[in-house]
Amino acid sequence: MELQLAVSHALLRTLSGQNLTLAANAAAHAAANAILSLTQATHNPSIGARFRPRPWPPKRDGSPSLLIRTGRMAHSYRVDAWMGGAAITTDAPYAAIHQTGGTVPPHTVPATTYLTRRGTTVHRRSYHHPGATIPARPFLPIQPSGTGWTLTPVARPIVLQHIETALRTLLGT
Repeated sequence: MELQLAVSHALLRTLSGQNLTLAANAAAHAAANAILSLTQATHNPSIGARFRPRPWPPKRDGSPSLLIRTGRMAHSYRVDAWMGGAAITTDAPYAAIHQTGGTVPPHTVPATTYLTRRGTTVHRRSYHHPGATIPARPFLPIQPSGTGWTLTPVARPIVLQHIETALRTLLGT
């Protein structure tokens, strides 16, 4: 899954008479890092709920759900930056389903053998998975808006503050 950010040169032209490419890079990188920080905060049990577009459903016992089994997705986010843009990416194959929801089609899961952390061998038989409809449990602080995505109301001022700070640092003001 990848979230791309692009910075408009027209917006930056009003802020800076300097090198627009440098300013665009700084703004995109600052925005991506801010969103990355907010995304990682969504996995924090004490503060994460306020950064999510909507709350995750609680566990069956009523306690808050963290939706973390191994922590792979929470630790796999990274920022890729290029001229005038940036992206937040993750290599977790289930990230897109987690963010937007979706349907897993029926399929056959092959037999497998693996070692546990304690050194015991586990043999799993092949089975047919009936498929499932998975609800959206968003972790990125973005929400659908018309034809695209926008920042959540909580995330927007935080990201804009990061962009402003990056541009002020670049301009030396």
